[in-house]
Amino acid sequence: ADEKESPPTLLKNNKFFETGQDLVEVYDFPNKNDWDPTTWVFISFTVFFSMIVADGGYGLTLFLMMLFFKIKIKNPKPAIKRFFNLSLWLSGATTLYGFASGSFYGLQLNAPGFAFIQPFKEFLKSIRLFDGGSNKMMLVAILIGMFHINLSLILKGLKSLVDDKDFLTPIINIVWIATIWVFYFWYSNNSDQNTIVFANQMKQ
Repeated sequence: ADEKESPPTLLKNNKFFETGQDLVEVYDFPNKNDWDPTTWVFISFTVFFSMIVADGGYGLTLFLMMLFFKIKIKNPKPAIKRFFNLSLWLSGATTLYGFASGSFYGLQLNAPGFAFIQPFKEFLKSIRLFDGGSNKMMLVAILIGMFHINLSLILKGLKSLVDDKDFLTPIINIVWIATIWVFYFWYSNNSDQNTIVFANQMKQ
């Protein structure tokens, strides 16, 4: 290739993460000097997809549908095969997250709709990891988002250090990471105090 030309990029991943290549192609291919983001995109997209749907019933339905099509369709094209595999991972993660939050087909564990399936309700209670309330769900989403941003800053800093011998960018990224967490803890403590003050004012 000429010096002014940008050579094409060939992504090579193992079979476990190759389904994430289609997600990368949706955004853009990395150039020859960038790291392959397939693994991180696949993991992050799976986590965020499961949190957005956040329902064990819908996740289980999608999982069974995709599993049926994967078994029914013989010798699919590589793109279709990757789509089925990606769909199974996304729906499977959604099922687990929905069960962990105690949500099933839009019903929370304290909803009257669970009254006629009491044994299943007790089963969901036994495997639930956290309450699916809006405040706690928002907190979980914020914390995962913060870890996601921190991870991107760490990877960018490592790339600058290893590939470009740039020592300034890692320092700047460390400062950003520290700023994010300082602001989070400051806001958490400050918001709790404001809530207490507001509650006392309401009582008066």
